[in-house]
Amino acid sequence: FPSHDKITPRIDIQQAYLSAERLQQRLTTTLVNGIGPITVSIGLSFRSSDTSTDIKHVLKEADHNLYRAKLEGRNCIRYTDHT
Repeated sequence: FPSHDKITPRIDIQQAYLSAERLQQRLTTTLVNGIGPITVSIGLSFRSSDTSTDIKHVLKEADHNLYRAKLEGRNCIRYTDHT
């Protein structure tokens, strides 16, 4: 399945993590083409608007966290926080 990047301004870590959990729960209980439930790994990265952390770096970290989640057993959410 493809990977998707999403930039969501003005959302804090807790809100993003809860949204990721809800999405994960919905998808893992959904049957895909009759094969059964799927696993969902999610990588997140955060920065506040007043940090000097470059957005490209934040996206790269989110991608890295996605692969961390996959390697650490799948169906995981991993994040980096620069706030």
